[in-house]
Amino acid sequence: MRRILKSIILVVITVRSSALGASDVPALCKAEMNQGAMRSDIAHREINIGTFLGLKIGDSKTIVVGKLVEIGVRDLFPTLDEEIIASNADDLGKLSKEDGLVLEPRAEAVIKFNGDRVAHVTVRQNSLWREPLQSAKFRKEVFVVLSNALKSETGVFVRNYASDTRQVRITAIDSSGRQLLRKYDSWEFNRDGPDGYWHLQLRFKSDLLLQIVTDHTQCEVP
Repeated sequence: MRRILKSIILVVITVRSSALGASDVPALCKAEMNQGAMRSDIAHREINIGTFLGLKIGDSKTIVVGKLVEIGVRDLFPTLDEEIIASNADDLGKLSKEDGLVLEPRAEAVIKFNGDRVAHVTVRQNSLWREPLQSAKFRKEVFVVLSNALKSETGVFVRNYASDTRQVRITAIDSSGRQLLRKYDSWEFNRDGPDGYWHLQLRFKSDLLLQIVTDHTQCEVP
C-alpha cells in the first residue's frame, strides 16, 4: 500500500477527510492553479525520535488518539504497515497468513479470507484464472491457482491488502473502530493549513509509536 500512496499522494490528500477545516490555498499556489500547473515538490520525512505535532515517539496508541483529537484530527485510516509482494511462486509463502490478496496487474483478482476459508473473490471477466479462483473454497486451493499464475505469466505479482479496514472517526469512535486501531500498526491521516498540505503515517510496534512519516506539499492538485 505504501507504494501506491507514494505515487498518488497529491490526489489522496484531496479525497480523504481533512484533519482541519479547509483553508485558503497560498497565493502562489492559486496563481499556478489558474495556469493549470501541476506541483510535484513533495517533501518526505521520517521521524524516529522526538516529537512532531505534539506526538512523541514512544507514546501509546491510546495517548496518540487523544493527542490527535486535541489538534483537530477527526479521521484515521488504519492500514498495513508493510506491503508484501510475491513476484514468483517461491515467494508466496510470505503471504500465507494475510487476510486479503490481490493478483496484479490491474487488480485482476481480489481475494478475501476468513481464516483458511475463502470469504469473497472478485475476478475480472476476461481473466484466465476466473473459474479456478471462483471455485476455490480454501486458502490452499487459492495459493495453488496463484502459484500457477506466477509460473505461467510474465509481469504478474501478488500483494497483500487490508481487507477489513475503513476510515475511523476518532472523535466519535465505536467498538469496531477501536478494534481496527488495535489490529493495524499503521495509521494514516491528512491535514491542511496555511503551510500547505500534509499526508502523515504513524507506525507502531508493540502498541507504541515507532515512527512518524510525513509527506508535505505547498499546493493542492488543481
